[in-house]
Amino acid sequence: MKRTRVSWLAGALILVACTQAAGVSLRYRFTPGQVLQYKQMVSGAMMMTASGQSKPVRTTMAGTVTLKEVVLSVAPDGTARIREEVVGGQWKETENGKEHTSRIPPEKSLVTMSPTGKVTREKKAGTAGRPRSEDLIGDILRGLEFTSKDVKVGETWSAQLRIPLEDVGNVSVSVTQKLSAIRKFKGRDCAVIDVTFEAPFSAEKRDEGATGEIAGKLAGSGTMLFDFKRGVDLYNTLSLAQQVRVTLQAGSDTRELKQSMKMNLKQYLVQ
Repeated sequence: MKRTRVSWLAGALILVACTQAAGVSLRYRFTPGQVLQYKQMVSGAMMMTASGQSKPVRTTMAGTVTLKEVVLSVAPDGTARIREEVVGGQWKETENGKEHTSRIPPEKSLVTMSPTGKVTREKKAGTAGRPRSEDLIGDILRGLEFTSKDVKVGETWSAQLRIPLEDVGNVSVSVTQKLSAIRKFKGRDCAVIDVTFEAPFSAEKRDEGATGEIAGKLAGSGTMLFDFKRGVDLYNTLSLAQQVRVTLQAGSDTRELKQSMKMNLKQYLVQ
């Protein structure tokens, strides 16, 4: 084995040992004028059945988006004002064999984010035409927050998110995050953070004189690779599954709709 290889392995082992002993600080380290650009790739599938339909409606989805973040200012406590820009992208849906492709329109947001990743204020503009399924997975990704204390490998922390669901309203999502490892990724020292989440939900439903209930569950998992020395997200994956059942009653007439959806997101730092 070459000496350089031995030295690299020794350095990596020392890094892991020190990190496990002392813990790491998971903090975003913003600087004014900082520009980060990410690529997002989304894919998924949905199946819907309804009373009176002879067969289910099957839909597949796929999209790519370029996301640009510009740090406008940073407060003394590290909180930053950030302009997020969806530079552009493409969305494709195929429903029962019929394909439809559209451009994802540009979108700008002003976000205030703490060093732990908590978004305290957000203003959106130009969101018309954005796929709801992509908004859902993006809401979860943006809502993830680090713990305020240093953490060691194997430690977990939990939080509650509030995200909007169509026809339901704001739903409480229970999230657990775990620092599962410290490792190198593209030459950078990274915290590997595993994420799991779930959210059962229910709400009253009214439609054309009929009344009933909408109920279901949202659950999923993912992994974050975070450069804890520079304070930058490098690579994220997130998968979710959603089950929805709608029952409506109008006199003696009962209608039922069932929908299942699975979505996958991959996001990585381009520059």
